[in-house]
Amino acid sequence: MSIKTKIVLSVVAVLIILNISSPAQEFYNSVKPLTTASNTLNYKLTGDQYHFLPTIMGSVYLNNDWSDCKIKLENGDVYEHIYVRLNTLLDELIAYNDRIGSVFVLDKSIVDEFELEKGYLSYNIFRKVNFERIPKGEHYMNVLYDGDVKLYIFHQTGVVKTSVYKDVIHGGLRDSEYKQALSYYIVFSDNSMQKVLRKRRSFLQLFPEQKKVLKRLFRKNKVRFLSDEDMIKAAQIIEQEIL
Repeated sequence: MSIKTKIVLSVVAVLIILNISSPAQEFYNSVKPLTTASNTLNYKLTGDQYHFLPTIMGSVYLNNDWSDCKIKLENGDVYEHIYVRLNTLLDELIAYNDRIGSVFVLDKSIVDEFELEKGYLSYNIFRKVNFERIPKGEHYMNVLYDGDVKLYIFHQTGVVKTSVYKDVIHGGLRDSEYKQALSYYIVFSDNSMQKVLRKRRSFLQLFPEQKKVLKRLFRKNKVRFLSDEDMIKAAQIIEQEIL
């Protein structure tokens, strides 16, 4: 075999190795922005490797099964048919890349909003919102109503103490569990945000000088504050009749 042939074969071998060992994810940057063609996953969403949490009672996920998701990035690009879980303990979107069998935490800094499938042709819209209060920072908020007045749900999971029980999966004893909770926030046209409870009094306290008017409107529209639909009606009434 000639020296020239050996050199050519060596170069080819190096290129093959580099191609095999290339990173699983090509990170987003402003110089080489993602495009809608990225929906083929020729480009990968930015993220860090995800490490599964210790198993205790309850769940850290809003959706325990991998759900189909459409993700809109800050730069306007859209990814469709990404399988995700929303970790409400970490407040992070966990994505699964079935092409390489990789699970990673999606980089929140590039996400604008996403639509999470919850049933046949039924979706939950989530938006990244910056909190100026506790918990301060950027959080994924479930959009219930999106008018001049907005109504969000913040899904949270915490770890609470419980009676000692046996871990049937890994063995040993556990004394804590994951507990899910949610908080409602109403956002006004000036972007001011106020936490509200699913109670009539909580909404009345927003407008102390118009309590009587609000009471009448809630009664007329049969808003009983027993469901998310009632909360949406209350937000619409404030938008249309009070502001």
